[in-house]
Amino acid sequence: MATLRTFDDFNSLVQQCQGIVTIQMWVLRDLHGAGRTGQIVREKISKKLKDRGLRHYPEDLPNDQNAYVTVYAPGTSAAELIHAVLEPTLGSDDLVRRAIANANEGTEAREAQETLQMIKELVCEI
Repeated sequence: MATLRTFDDFNSLVQQCQGIVTIQMWVLRDLHGAGRTGQIVREKISKKLKDRGLRHYPEDLPNDQNAYVTVYAPGTSAAELIHAVLEPTLGSDDLVRRAIANANEGTEAREAQETLQMIKELVCEI
C-alpha cells in the first residue's frame, strides 16, 4: 500500500484503485490524527471522506479499530455495484449479473489467450 499521510493521499489511492479501497478503521483514525475511534472522531472521519467526494460502508463507521471499512467514489462502477447490493431496486439484479458476466468474460479471454500462446509455442518448436 502507498504511504498514506493525509486524507488527500487516501483519496488519491481510492482513485488509483478504480474507485474502491477496503481498509481497517485504525488507518482512517491515524490519518485523522486521533488515538481512539470515539463517536466524534468517527463523525469527523466521515466528514473528511465526504468532503473529498468519497462515501463509505458501513455508513456508520465502526468503533472497532480492527474492523474493515469500504471507501468508494460515487459514480464509479464499484459504487454502482455497492448500491445495487445495499440499496436494491428492480434493476439491481441485472446490474450485478452484468458485472459477473463481464468478469467471467475477462477470465475466459485471458484463459483463451494463454491457451493460444501455448499452442504457438508448441507449433514453433516443431
